[in-house]
Amino acid sequence: FVILKNNELIAGISSGLVYRKAVEVEVATRPNEQGNGFAKKLGAAMILESLNRAMFPLWDAHNEASKKVAEFLGYELSEPY
Repeated sequence: FVILKNNELIAGISSGLVYRKAVEVEVATRPNEQGNGFAKKLGAAMILESLNRAMFPLWDAHNEASKKVAEFLGYELSEPY
């Protein structure tokens, strides 16, 4: 999934790794567009699509911003990164 602004890519989410019934989620937003909720919207869309495909979306929060988005979407920290 992507978000375009004036036909320009400003945010996107993808699966970097698929293993059995799990999919690892990766999201990126242009620095000047961060803080606008795009990662949350993309994350929600990816979670729903993963569940519709009977896949479990994994979120590996490697920075504080990613951790906050994951927690907003209902993830709980299982162990420190």
